[in-house]
Amino acid sequence: MNKSLFICLFLWFSAFSQENYQVSLIKEDFKEGATSVINEERIDVQIIAVDKYINKTRKVITVFSDNGLGHLDFIEVYDKSTKIKQMQVTQLDAQGKLIKVFKQKDFKDYSLSQGMSITDSRVLAFEFRPVQYPVVFIYESEIESRNTAFLPKWQPILYHSQSILSSTFTIENTSGINSTPVLYNPNFTKVDKTVQGSKVIYSVKDFKAVTNESYTPNAKSLLPTVITTLDKVSLEGIKGDFTNWEQLGSWYYSNFVKGTETLNAAVVNKAKELTSGITDDIAKAKILYEYMQSHTRYISVQLGVGGWKPMLASDVNRLNYGDCKGLSNYYRALLKAVGVESYPVVVHGSSTPVDIREESVCLQGNHMIIAIPLQQGGYQWVECTNNQEPFGFIGGFTDNRKVLVVKEHGSELVSTKTYSAEESTQVSHNSYLLKPNGDIEATIDIISKGTQFDNRSHLFYANSTDKEKYYKRMFSTFNINQFNTLNIAIDNKEVSLEEKVSFIAPKYATKLGNRLVFSLNAWNASNITLTSSKNRKQPLYISSSWKDIDTIEVIVPDGYSVDNLPENVSLVTKYGEYKTTYESKDQKIYYTRHHTVNGGLYTIEDYTSFKQYREDIIKYDQAKIVLKLNQ
Repeated sequence: MNKSLFICLFLWFSAFSQENYQVSLIKEDFKEGATSVINEERIDVQIIAVDKYINKTRKVITVFSDNGLGHLDFIEVYDKSTKIKQMQVTQLDAQGKLIKVFKQKDFKDYSLSQGMSITDSRVLAFEFRPVQYPVVFIYESEIESRNTAFLPKWQPILYHSQSILSSTFTIENTSGINSTPVLYNPNFTKVDKTVQGSKVIYSVKDFKAVTNESYTPNAKSLLPTVITTLDKVSLEGIKGDFTNWEQLGSWYYSNFVKGTETLNAAVVNKAKELTSGITDDIAKAKILYEYMQSHTRYISVQLGVGGWKPMLASDVNRLNYGDCKGLSNYYRALLKAVGVESYPVVVHGSSTPVDIREESVCLQGNHMIIAIPLQQGGYQWVECTNNQEPFGFIGGFTDNRKVLVVKEHGSELVSTKTYSAEESTQVSHNSYLLKPNGDIEATIDIISKGTQFDNRSHLFYANSTDKEKYYKRMFSTFNINQFNTLNIAIDNKEVSLEEKVSFIAPKYATKLGNRLVFSLNAWNASNITLTSSKNRKQPLYISSSWKDIDTIEVIVPDGYSVDNLPENVSLVTKYGEYKTTYESKDQKIYYTRHHTVNGGLYTIEDYTSFKQYREDIIKYDQAKIVLKLNQ
């Protein structure tokens, strides 16, 4: 062996053995409940100019199982404005000894254009499965970008079941441009901050793994995050100078939106023809919304200026597709053609609400919708990407959160609509004919509105096989062999879904000697298993408000009478209300159930009483009725 090569290898192995990354050195209380441990993480962001920053990362992570392997996040996205200058992973064994070094050429290189997505971005990803655990990985990367409109964020805590021994984030600004780092959610765990000249340093140490807990807020609104903004930025070479949301909105409108909403004369005339004789702006908007839905489909397009500039409205009209920005822009153009004012809205779309962070004036959000001013004040919100969604409905994905309404002048942060329990209802009427052998003939009619409409409206468009599978699962307690009726209808005007089902179910009631025993709440009973309240770390969060009203009529078979009827129940708490009534009359049993949920953020201490309340509901939902054969 070459002597110099031997010396290099010796030094290489010695360096890693001296780092003391042996798994045995991690204290047991940091391993408890953890599938991975971050031994050390250092992220250094250097802001060099209005159009240049460098992000260097070094992360040492110990992985204990396949579940922890998903915590690696050794992935980088690149394009013509963002370059990967270095990227490698070093694998060590449990004793901290070198096993293998993975260079940049060993990473998988993917295009992000897949399926319904078109983009010029690509991704380098580390994909590897160890043959045994525990294993230690050291990840090192250096990224250079000219897009300072959104600088790297620091989110040290990303996963349940992951402990952190040390995570440090350093922002060094030598650009001469004022920068503002803001720490959000500082109270979840201790975060230290120090300032050293042009450097601001944040750190978290000795954080013990948190298990997944029931009913918690979105991580973005709970876990510590640092967002850094610049007073002057660049996005794909387009410079911006802003310190408040009105200025940012004006810059975004002028550079990315203005001039993209032009349509040819034929389309303009079509829009005017469709709305001829209509004077109300919202009525016009609804007509043009349905026209847009029938002529376009959604495809994610992230080409060009960072995926922030909408496609030309004329191109969407010609191609009959667009992403959220393109379809929103096309809809705005149709509205403009008939004199209806509207604005693009930048929003963070997600299943649980995520606000745009007001203190950090920078490009945020991942989605776009439209706002139409209302005469009485406020806005009519319109989601443009779903060609099946009723006009004006935004429940589930963009409701109840802070968004940026973009205007040439007067851009503003406002909150989208929050659906109340009275607006988000599921009302069911059930009729059961009980047979002496325990079988039943059931007819069920369900009408859902608001966020509850959003839960199952997709079934209207599903094929018959998928529908039947879904409803057999939904009514699994009945052991249905075949549906006699399975009809689903949507009322777009009322934004409601109606489901009509009927079936014969064997052995619904259990026959015990001369008695029949059954539970009335067979398909809408609460059965969620909640995590323990002991040592809970996160506040209680109920994401939305809603109300269920169920009425059931049971025809008792001839020769039988009621032997036992459960007591009526009324539970009233700040989390919601639960009420049931039972009545026996004229060979029939009548049951009503009202369950109202009050969405909102509650304290950690509230979780214990909430858990007891929900467990009481589960118990009462399982209450049994007993019929006896008359002698």
